[in-house]
Amino acid sequence: MSKLEPNPDLFRTAPYAVPPAPLADPTTALILDQNENPIPPSAAAVEAMARALKDAPLYPDARSTALREAIAAAEGLSADQVVCGHGSEELIFLTLRAYAWRGAEVVYPKSTFAIFRKAGELAGATLKPAAEKDLGVDVDAILAEVTPATRIVAVANPNNPTGVMASRSEIVRLHKALPENVLLILDAAYAEYVADPDYTAGHDLVTADGNVAVFRSFSKAHSLAGLRVGWAHGSADFVKAFNAAKPVYNLSRPAAAAAAASIADRARLEQVKSDGQAAAAAYRALWAELGLRSIEGATNFTYVEAPTPAGKPSLFEHLARANIKVMPLGNYGLADSLRI
Repeated sequence: MSKLEPNPDLFRTAPYAVPPAPLADPTTALILDQNENPIPPSAAAVEAMARALKDAPLYPDARSTALREAIAAAEGLSADQVVCGHGSEELIFLTLRAYAWRGAEVVYPKSTFAIFRKAGELAGATLKPAAEKDLGVDVDAILAEVTPATRIVAVANPNNPTGVMASRSEIVRLHKALPENVLLILDAAYAEYVADPDYTAGHDLVTADGNVAVFRSFSKAHSLAGLRVGWAHGSADFVKAFNAAKPVYNLSRPAAAAAAASIADRARLEQVKSDGQAAAAAYRALWAELGLRSIEGATNFTYVEAPTPAGKPSLFEHLARANIKVMPLGNYGLADSLRI
């Protein structure tokens, strides 16, 4: 037995893992468990990535300047308030490294994105899951968990894995009630899919000296999950802390080039949103026909509750036997529920 002593916070919970499915043939299965976008990425993104390969012998730009400027131009932001990461996952891990530590508290809705929990554990923080309202954000429950030791409140909006969207007024109410030394993270990985006019990703709440950071992703609507690119918009202090916490070179040249081209392709993003709404309507009709409770989410996935009759296979098992892989949500405390 090795005498090495790893950080004990590494093992507070089991590593993040996708539940296995008894697929009939994994090589030909329909994979619907990771919210990947079946629509190809922007042709401009593919071309930009190919061009960037000629510079593979060279290190990338440590600050991803061209990508930050492309994001700022597309979203109407200041490039100085944008940082880029190796997917939203790195944004979360690095932000919690920067703002959470042993004894600090991280508050979040109890069924939100699992990586917030894992990143908080690795930081040694105290995790405080808050009760939810109709599988979505309950502002009052979150505020009830906030104490002088709280340093981060994290909200995925729309929520993953349930798809519930919090209104702008509720997000504003949460922000106004938080102490100025608490960072409010708004994870808006699915913002491109939302059509509801009462939604905000949160960029309008970010100020140069404020306490809001908005996380965005190129994995979902942009169809670039395999390149691992995410970005965040925050205050000057947030940008300074994030850059101090991050690896020097966290994005490859091809990934940054593809992302910069993709975010400029607004026509494709509008088509992705339209296709997502059509798919959501089809799922909504299906669950209604089957008499199953679901949520009319604002994302590229559907949430459904399918209680398993005694002695019968679960819907998860039934779909696996049909060579379709979906995400069971038992690890989120949502028994008999699936994300598809």
